[in-house]
Amino acid sequence: MFDALVCGARIAVHHAWFRAFVTSSGTPDEIDHIYAMTTEGIRELGTQWSPILRSKGLSLRLTGVFCHQTPKAHYVHPFDGPKSPELGDLLIVHEHKNTDPGGTIEITRRAVLVQAKMVDKGVPGGGKVDQYQEYLYEHWPAFELKGRGPGTVRFLSGQRDFRPGIDPGRYGLIERTPHAGHKTIAPPYCCAFPWTYSEPRKPVRSAGGEDAGAFIANMLYDSGWLRGRVALIPPTPLALASGTKNDHFDVTVEELLTLTAMKTLRFRRKSYMTGPRGYPVLVCFQKSYGVPGLLSDTGVGFAETDFEGKGIPPEEEAEPDFDDGISVLLVETGGEGEARLD
Repeated sequence: MFDALVCGARIAVHHAWFRAFVTSSGTPDEIDHIYAMTTEGIRELGTQWSPILRSKGLSLRLTGVFCHQTPKAHYVHPFDGPKSPELGDLLIVHEHKNTDPGGTIEITRRAVLVQAKMVDKGVPGGGKVDQYQEYLYEHWPAFELKGRGPGTVRFLSGQRDFRPGIDPGRYGLIERTPHAGHKTIAPPYCCAFPWTYSEPRKPVRSAGGEDAGAFIANMLYDSGWLRGRVALIPPTPLALASGTKNDHFDVTVEELLTLTAMKTLRFRRKSYMTGPRGYPVLVCFQKSYGVPGLLSDTGVGFAETDFEGKGIPPEEEAEPDFDDGISVLLVETGGEGEARLD
């Protein structure tokens, strides 16, 4: 099953990458590619994965959210003072719910933050990435999130410390143009992989990374080298507790999912409209396969946009502190008894 999931994910990534050229009239940037991945990519991923998982008695729900803005991580650089790079362009989460024969339910979650960057044959423009974004992803200093959600909902105040633990961030390196390795009629594993997830180690390059399709498929498994970081579902009310292992990452992932879901509810059936105060446009796509009761409740909080248009909705000026939303790729799986990923 694993090989089939990897192949299906690669097909979806490859499909979304080429779709970005269509929707952008041939000159896609990071925004175009994220939009394509969270809409067309999600649709294709469902087409590829649903029959594979169904054959094992597993249900699937896929949620893709595209948002123009991202939260800013406010931290103090040791030499250059206060900085506020993006926390990430895309949050990828896998959540699995297993119900044993006795009715006991176990829900596991893994997440990764992805900072998208265009590259040419594996190398970013100018040979490097933003130095303060790179410092954040390489060292994860204590930082704050200061944005807010719809209404008066805000991120919890206080410093967040993701250390110690598995790095929660990756660079999503996207090839700028088709080149000799990209053959549109060849199988996806022969297409030179247009998206690569690379660790934040200098220099940031596609070399040494993992293609996005394989990375996403591997997030479904407890492997020796975990893709993404375990994120426990924190108790409510949420709090940034001190001295609790992994707590700050758990809470941050939950906040990002919850606040983004609230935005999809607010903007339901407003495909090309913004709110009265200039809120940025957001688009949500969701599709379920199998028995919904076998899945966790996280995806239920999102409302699919009634979006019939093509292309990215126009961006409009937003309030400076309205940076809570983040583009999301949420994969939920679930099964009963012996129905599991293997």
